[in-house]
Amino acid sequence: MALWGKSTTAEGRPKWLPVDSNAVGSSGAREHCIAQPGGWALKSGLAASGNDNTAADPEIIVCISNLSNVFGNANILSIDFTAGEYADASDFTVTLTFDEEITVTSAAATSNQTITNKMYLLLDRLGATDMASDNTIAAQYSSGSGTNQLSFVGRLQSADAGFIGWSNTMVNFNGTSAAVDNDGHDIRTFRLNSSDGSSDSNDRIILDGTDGSATNAGDGLMLEQINIALEGVDSATDVRSETKTGDDSEVVMLLENGTQETGEDKLILNGTDGSSTNANDNVLVEDFTGNVSCYTQTGSSTGSALVFNGVTTT
Repeated sequence: MALWGKSTTAEGRPKWLPVDSNAVGSSGAREHCIAQPGGWALKSGLAASGNDNTAADPEIIVCISNLSNVFGNANILSIDFTAGEYADASDFTVTLTFDEEITVTSAAATSNQTITNKMYLLLDRLGATDMASDNTIAAQYSSGSGTNQLSFVGRLQSADAGFIGWSNTMVNFNGTSAAVDNDGHDIRTFRLNSSDGSSDSNDRIILDGTDGSATNAGDGLMLEQINIALEGVDSATDVRSETKTGDDSEVVMLLENGTQETGEDKLILNGTDGSSTNANDNVLVEDFTGNVSCYTQTGSSTGSALVFNGVTTT
């Protein structure tokens, strides 16, 4: 198996870099590896890149000519946030990690819900009883332009206690806001999805006259606004529910006292009659969600919604 590749998949990145968001030492994390025209590189400003200057050139660790051009448009790799309780008027920050550096044009973020000429994420404040949206949070682009990690900050409006979820599945652009990758490609893409389940390669938009002639063959396609779906590099996987890295995924069971028989703690799975009928039974651990970004939460009365893992509102 090759140690690196030139595809948009996670497996294409240098395999000696750990899949661990917390790896910032001598090797860095795989999500910090970005595509550059000269090959795979570590983003600047990290201990792993040997330079704490965020404005420094990324360190090329695998030379592949025109690598970022092979990728075309940049892809979203992961979503990060800080778990905890958030009160009314608190700020909630979401960070999107891309596989290339992104340069953003966006009006300055504000603490209100005004999105004029801004790049933003639209989130929901969800009531714990019915998981319905009480109001929205316009998490506006705040920082990260020129890097592969963009941060969005939204101010919580007043609502009942509950959760924070997603109002839509897009990175939204309003007015003059825009974002381009390291090669100058606009990351807002237009893709045709095949309706018959076949490859998209033969799907087309034909600009002809309505009478079947070519009268309007030179017309352009006018798009009011294009948003970016929160998809992975395969243009299908929902990155909101992808596995987060760097978390301990073990389930710990604490055994109280050691037995006099062995002097060691042990868990015995025997039948209730003292025989070994059930000696090979399993211990079942239910719904462990510690290593996923988002999960589906059911309301105490009705409804369900995809929410940020470990985030509640008060």
